[in-house]
Amino acid sequence: YAEVPYEDWLRALTGTTLREQFGIERNHFDRLVHFLFGLLFFRPLRELLDDRLTLPPAWRIALPVLILAFISMLYEFVEWAAAEYFGGGLGMAYLGTQGDVWDAHKDMALALLGSLLAPFMDRRALRLSPTSPLTPRTSHAG
Repeated sequence: YAEVPYEDWLRALTGTTLREQFGIERNHFDRLVHFLFGLLFFRPLRELLDDRLTLPPAWRIALPVLILAFISMLYEFVEWAAAEYFGGGLGMAYLGTQGDVWDAHKDMALALLGSLLAPFMDRRALRLSPTSPLTPRTSHAG
């Protein structure tokens, strides 16, 4: 992600870049991807869980958030293991931390933030209806 030329894309679209406007030195494309992971995968995961389980209202939001946070953490562990395996410059290039020792933590926090904001963009996620906890749903025929 550190090499994605999003600044060139922004210049082509807007005539300026984030570096020029805000003095940003780091390529933040990977941060955007982690945030969007939490934001955009919340709804499909919530709907998948809704199809499989009948959850209490709070768990309809909490469970997808927790699952997405867990997946984000697993990804950072896999990324770290791959960097250790490749080692040296190739491992550091794969990690793409761009000198930020807190990169993995920030990536996980942004995925969590995205998943916490997602329910407010999806009114159906916030719909509160009485349900019984964790009982399997019957299949939808027809």
